[in-house]
Amino acid sequence: MPTNKEDKLFLLLVSDIHESIERVNKLVKYFKTNSIKPDYIFSLGDIVTISQGSQGIKPICEVKEKEIKNLFSLLELICLNLIYLPGKHDPGTLFKVEESPKITENSINLH
Repeated sequence: MPTNKEDKLFLLLVSDIHESIERVNKLVKYFKTNSIKPDYIFSLGDIVTISQGSQGIKPICEVKEKEIKNLFSLLELICLNLIYLPGKHDPGTLFKVEESPKITENSINLH
């Protein structure tokens, strides 16, 4: 349900973050400074960077899942409705929705 004053749906699309905390912080600052609040954030893959041969290695996936949690926690400062699709550089665990870890309380995996 749209919440902005024009009663239109406002989506923020982000992709290819590749674990750049600096870029996400700039984005959060921009939205907070300008008092802009989207209705939903869609993260469209490549949240972190794992080489394709390492996507199934559990210790690597666990470390990268924590990095995703940190990034999503920052994005949730903009909007709590965060929907994401894993990309080819993300942990393999995110591609098995029924087994996928809960990254943050509000994030939803659409894979």
